[in-house]
Amino acid sequence: MGEITGTLIYWYISVGLIVGFANAIIVGKEGVSFFTNIIFGIIGALIMGLVGFTAGLGDGVFLSFIATWPFLFLVNVFHRHHVEEVLGETHEAEISYKHK
Repeated sequence: MGEITGTLIYWYISVGLIVGFANAIIVGKEGVSFFTNIIFGIIGALIMGLVGFTAGLGDGVFLSFIATWPFLFLVNVFHRHHVEEVLGETHEAEISYKHK
């Protein structure tokens, strides 16, 4: 079993950037913001890469790539984007008729 080097951490961060960017493009404005996807992509790739490395699954880069996708899916599904729906504040559209 090897050791965790700066190069390995660099690869985890790079994988997180790529997956976070791709997920932000795919999700668009329906999930969390663009930069939040990238940040959570980096966090997920670092965590899953280190888990894969300590579990002995090679260098963990492949696991960080594969496992970051479901992590970002969960982040985007369970976000609080629609505050009005959470608080129950729905506003009906007012229709105004103009008589001539």
